[in-house]
Amino acid sequence: MNIEARKISLIHQILLVQQDTILDKIEALLVRRTSNVTEAQKKAIDKGLQSLSEGKKIPHNEVMKQMKEKYPKYFK
Repeated sequence: MNIEARKISLIHQILLVQQDTILDKIEALLVRRTSNVTEAQKKAIDKGLQSLSEGKKIPHNEVMKQMKEKYPKYFK
């Protein structure tokens, strides 16, 4: 079976799926395979999201103040 026939076969099989959990898994697999985000980046994102859920956050204006002090040449 060539690649185009395999794709069509998979599409037909997906169209018959009636369970959200299976579609979620297929979608996650496809998204993961096309993502350019590295594992290290994913871990950093997860760590940041965890910090936010724990209430650990810095207001935007404070971040901007720190960045302007640290990198003044970029804020002229």
